[in-house]
Amino acid sequence: MKKAITILSILILITDLSLFSQIQTNMYYRGEMNAWGSTSMTFRDLGTDSWIVSIQSDGDDGTSQFKFDNTTNWSGSNWGRGSTVNINTYDIWYGNGADGDFNEADTKYYTFTIKDVASGNTNGLVMETSGNPISISNVSQVGIANDVSFYASTATQTVNITLSGPKSSEEKVYVRYSTDGFTNDGWVEASGSGTSYSANIPTQSIGATVEYYVLTTTLTSTGSGDLDNHPDLCTINFNNNSGSNYSYIIGRATTQAGDWNTTSTWLDGAVPSGSTDDVIITNDVTIDEVGATDAECDDLSIASGATLTLDNSGAIKHTIHGTVVVFGNTVIRDGSFFDITKKLKIKTSGDLEIQPGGELTVDGTTSVEGSGTLTILSTSSGTGSFIPVGTVTGDVTVQRYLTQDRWHYISEPVNDTRVFNEFLGLTSGANNDQFYWWDEDATGSGTSGTGIWFDILNSPTGISYTVNSFIPAQGYAINYSSSEKTISFLGAPFTESKNLTITLTTGSSGEGSNMVGNPFSSDIAINNLADGTNNFIVQNAAAMDDTYGAVYIWNEQAGWDGSSIEDYDEITIGSAASFLQPGQAFMVVAASNTSINFNTNIRKHGDATFNKNHANYNGSYIELFAKNSHNQGNKTTITFIPDMTIGLDPSYDAGKLKGNPNLALYTRLVEDIGVDFGTQALPDNNIQSYIIPIGIDVADPISIEFNLNHKAMDQYPIFLEDRQEKTFTNLKEESYSTLVSQSGIGRFFLHFRDVTDIYESNDINNLKAYSINNDVVIINPEMKKGQINIVDLGGKLISSRILNGDSKQEISINTNAGLYLVNIITDEGINISYKVIISN
Repeated sequence: MKKAITILSILILITDLSLFSQIQTNMYYRGEMNAWGSTSMTFRDLGTDSWIVSIQSDGDDGTSQFKFDNTTNWSGSNWGRGSTVNINTYDIWYGNGADGDFNEADTKYYTFTIKDVASGNTNGLVMETSGNPISISNVSQVGIANDVSFYASTATQTVNITLSGPKSSEEKVYVRYSTDGFTNDGWVEASGSGTSYSANIPTQSIGATVEYYVLTTTLTSTGSGDLDNHPDLCTINFNNNSGSNYSYIIGRATTQAGDWNTTSTWLDGAVPSGSTDDVIITNDVTIDEVGATDAECDDLSIASGATLTLDNSGAIKHTIHGTVVVFGNTVIRDGSFFDITKKLKIKTSGDLEIQPGGELTVDGTTSVEGSGTLTILSTSSGTGSFIPVGTVTGDVTVQRYLTQDRWHYISEPVNDTRVFNEFLGLTSGANNDQFYWWDEDATGSGTSGTGIWFDILNSPTGISYTVNSFIPAQGYAINYSSSEKTISFLGAPFTESKNLTITLTTGSSGEGSNMVGNPFSSDIAINNLADGTNNFIVQNAAAMDDTYGAVYIWNEQAGWDGSSIEDYDEITIGSAASFLQPGQAFMVVAASNTSINFNTNIRKHGDATFNKNHANYNGSYIELFAKNSHNQGNKTTITFIPDMTIGLDPSYDAGKLKGNPNLALYTRLVEDIGVDFGTQALPDNNIQSYIIPIGIDVADPISIEFNLNHKAMDQYPIFLEDRQEKTFTNLKEESYSTLVSQSGIGRFFLHFRDVTDIYESNDINNLKAYSINNDVVIINPEMKKGQINIVDLGGKLISSRILNGDSKQEISINTNAGLYLVNIITDEGINISYKVIISN
């Protein structure tokens, strides 16, 4: 008789590997039910590799015989029971064993399974159903979706199941679940009718990941029966989420206030770890163990009334690998770096505060809902930093702290569209607060020349305190005369790059000088040691003048502390790692009428305060300071960097912006180009050969004291030469004070070797020799004649001239800067030598 044959469509747990993990290429059912033909079986990998087929009977047979064969002609291996098979019972199929048999009932369906083996004995069973086995059309995902994960509470969770049709009475629908990758498992039989069934997974431990799938079988789970011990071979159909299994995570919650890294803080006595734990903060929790491992979890929720505080934890990066939802409060303190790889959601009742030195990065979107707040604090110790990589909806508050009665350069760190007077709180009038805008190419009414500081507060010209708002990336100068002030900017952070037009106007009072500002809610990297590629100077070098290719920070402090200045402080590409805070503005000098770009890739969490010295610089440097008798200070810097030259090195050498009319200290390049430099970069070899001209400008004759800071210069003395007074002072040992009555270059020089004997007297018959830059001057009051030879210290002749009998004879020398000997031999036989310094 002809048999109706149904071959199950099996979902494969590991689709890509199933065809390659099987041992047998084919497997066939052969028996009386198909007249000993060959009915192909379907391979499946449900943990255990096996073969399955369902066949409908059309007649009764008390001893229906069958075997399994890997060929259609008995030429390969075959397996048989060799005795009667009990339906729904796990059995052994013997390799090359005799036929098995079972009691076949007409019209019923029989499902055969056999474990995939190469040879020898194996296992399987025969399951009987009244109808064609149903499949599982749909399984509902337990929990609430949060990005790509699902989370649920510890309570019983219901799995809803849709079948392909009404099932036979013999079929059972089970949910098999596990919290340890099915090393151990649990079984729940689904109940229902028609095609709709459901099963309840019981309460699980906090933090557990529950995996589950749905299967059909004719066996019953008893905890130790065949279904429990051999679930894969006892399964007819299954739905395991295309091989991934369904899963949800039981949220880990706090049980009391405490430290994140303390087990008693958590309901299950375990500290969240890794990227899989979903965490719910219901009490006040602090991460404050200095040097502790970083705090990690997947999704994080801070419940209403609870506070999560990230305290100073040794600058460890704490990572949330999912979404953070803030219903309560979160505080990020100094030294704590909080990285959220997905979304940040601050609900109406929520508040997140980034304190000075605290750092937050959100890779996904940020939303501030209703009355929720996200605040970046600023104090005298610094400002917090927030990098939103994705878009931001809702307003963010960014503070900017300003000291009393000092000029500060500021910019808006968010898109604050409010008019100035709505939140700056300035008091107009003489001797009160000040608020200015610098316009390099402007010519205002009633003013002379080009380049104007516009008084926004008291006499607006083109920009008004009561009409205008901040322009993104534009800098402004502000001074609160009577008290310190913290400005609170409010708006959406800029998450796209910002450009600002800058100008170069010939004849301007500040030719090429433009005030720009950090437009972001985070620190920005300024130079190479802050970030080798993504830094402001590298990205804007072409827009800045070659001799002024630096960032100029106005640095005004109260009193003299030995290292402070009242002027612009240059940050070059070769300076110590430098970052600018949110709301920090500065000067650049334009190479042409062009634009400055603030690219989002320069956003970088850096120092909490502006770097005012080279304390974190790894190379050699000198900071030379000048202080006048009014306790005003000024500074110039010399760095020693590989591959530099003694001439101009753009972005490493920085011309001096002289913002202090009373005192300015600067250098000239060793290979002088006629520009005063605030920072000069030199090669880090042959340092002892350099002679560096030092310039100083004073408003009136005044006593000046010189001293210095230095690093990695232990092998060199550092002498300040005063050619007017013919003195050398080793500034590494003592300071030097003198009266300075004229501004300019030519009096002071720095040396890096001992030249203290250069002014020793060996004058004979009033003959003298000295140098001015690259000229040798001979003083010959008795008008003697003879020979002049100029040689280097190695004895090489540089120039030979006739002593011509003039009372003053000048000889131009075209040679490198350095120390030389001037040998004079008169016709009368006088032979004397003088040391001179050629400085070019």
